[in-house]
Formats: sequence, C-alpha cells, structure tokens
Amino acid sequence: MAIGTGLILLGMVIGSLIVNPLAFVAVLALFVVIALVELLTVLRDRGFRPAVPVVYLAAAILVLGAWRAGTAALSLGILVALLAAFGWYLLDRNRAQVASNVAITVFACVYVPFTAAHLVLVVRETPHYVWAVIGYGLLVSCYDTFAYAVGSTLGRRMLAPNVSPSKSVEGAVGATVATLAFGAFVLPLAAPWTLASGLTLAVLTCIIAPIGDLAESMLKRDLAVKDMGFLLPGHGGFLDRIDAMLLVAPVLYYVLALYGGGR
Repeated sequence: MAIGTGLILLGMVIGSLIVNPLAFVAVLALFVVIALVELLTVLRDRGFRPAVPVVYLAAAILVLGAWRAGTAALSLGILVALLAAFGWYLLDRNRAQVASNVAITVFACVYVPFTAAHLVLVVRETPHYVWAVIGYGLLVSCYDTFAYAVGSTLGRRMLAPNVSPSKSVEGAVGATVATLAFGAFVLPLAAPWTLASGLTLAVLTCIIAPIGDLAESMLKRDLAVKDMGFLLPGHGGFLDRIDAMLLVAPVLYYVLALYGGGR
C-alpha cells in the first residue's frame, strides 16, 4: 500500500510537469492544502487556535501569486499573513494567548506554502524545469532512502536520541555519500544541472534534509503525536513524507539562481 501510494503521488508530479507548468502548480497547490489540513488539525487538537482562514489566504497568495508575480508574492504573502493574523484576533472577542496564536498562524504559512512556493518559482523561471524539479525530488529521496537503509542495517550510534531515536550517525553518513554521488553523477546528466550546481545542491541537501526530518520529529514530539495525519495509506501523514522536501525547496531555487537557472 505504501509503494502504491508513493507511485500515485510520483505519477501526479511527473505527469503534471510534463503536461505544462500550470498543471504542476495546481498539483502543488493541492499538496499544500493537504499538508495544511494535517498541520492545522493537529495544532487545534493540541489547544492552539491558529487563524485558519488567514493561513489559506496567505497560502493562495504565496503559491498562486508566485506564478503570477514571482518573488514579490512571497514577501507579500508573509506580510498579509502577519497583518491579517493581527486583524483576525483584534476582531475575535474570545481571543486568548494572542502572541502564541499569531506566531502559530505565521509559522504555518512559512513552514508549508512559503517553502513550497519556491518550486513554483523554479518552474516559472527555469527553462529546463522538468529535470530541475524531478532531480531535486530524487536527490532528497536518495538521502531519505539511504539514511533509512544504512541506519536500519548498520546503525549503532543515535544521531539525535532526544528527538528521533531511529536516526543514526551511520545512516547519516551513508546517506551523505549516496547523495553526493547522485549530485555528482546523476543530476548533471541533463540540463539545468552541471557538476558544480549538482554537487552544490547535494551538499546543501545533506545539511538541510536531516534538519527538515528532525524538525518534523521535534514538532511531533512536542505535540505528542506519532504522525501528522492519516491521509496517505501506508504512509501516515502527508506532511511526514514531505518535511525534508519543503525545506530543501528554497535551496533548490537559490542554487539554480546562483548558477544562472540553466539558461
């Protein structure tokens, strides 16, 4: 079931990229909504009161606006999230713990739609966006896969025992070697990747991907939940599957910008 679910999601991403950029933006918007539903549900179940309409408004500005206006939509989306959150609680006569709830609202906007919107910028500004996005996805998956495979077979020393006891130093080392090899030998097989840009993304992925994974584990431990949701058969939470990809998405955009976007 887990394999089947993964293949369906992969097919949606690759299929939309091949069809046209707008199809990919639509699929990405769907994924963002699913992830936000999970995140906001868990937060509300744990006693927080995020301004849910504000989060979805900011998400629309960030993801859809990135296609229309580029990077300007990102700063606009965060500004709207902050101002609208303050306005929301000003009008809420039952407001309580305003500082915490404003922070939670803005956090939800930054964590999911803001990071994901960088993928919209990639397909908007990169001529060879298909392999740019697929390569990024495969690179992050490579790290996750080898971290699990090596860690489950050779893992002895825990990487962050107070956050995620299943993560091991050996798994991180094995994942790093595999990811660097992928960035050096597989990514440069097609534009927009070169050896330099592929290795740069690989190095940064080896740093950011485990941070994304451990950050999600830290949040779940703090919120006392095993999974962020149950929407994916065989996987648990959708947000659990894309935590590393969310944080690496801005890195992808800026690495491509650094190396000229494949132009």
